[in-house]
Amino acid sequence: MEKRNSVYPVDDPFWDTFYPPNGWNCRCKVFAVKERDLKENADWQLRKTTEEDYEQYVQNIGGIDRIMTAYKLPDGRLFRTDAGFNYNPGKSYLANLGQTMLEKGVNAPPRVAAVAINETFKNAKLMTAFKNDFKNIVQEVKKTLDSGKSTPQNK
Repeated sequence: MEKRNSVYPVDDPFWDTFYPPNGWNCRCKVFAVKERDLKENADWQLRKTTEEDYEQYVQNIGGIDRIMTAYKLPDGRLFRTDAGFNYNPGKSYLANLGQTMLEKGVNAPPRVAAVAINETFKNAKLMTAFKNDFKNIVQEVKKTLDSGKSTPQNK
């Protein structure tokens, strides 16, 4: 992907999906820059993304249709990650940890499972990540339903 000299704020939604690596053999690099460095280097372009900078599409991965996000480059082309690379590992590890803990609880004896699940939900950082992931899932489902690409099962 030709994103050379593009600078995105650390809290920009771009990083939720496109934090490297973005695919097999991806050579993208990310490093922090100070505002003064940005001003001193005329080649660097500060970009702040909006919802219009993204396009949703459906990709079949392992027999399952998944809603994916593409980024619209300034020249109009779409940038897509390879399958399985469309997330920020640093942001998703807590939610994955919570999911793993809950899955292990299912296989444990009932009393042990109850304690494990209770302890899982006491962790504030874990709960925030879990809620954010769940909120994102609900938003994606809502977008799909609103677009008419799918309908609820009870309709």
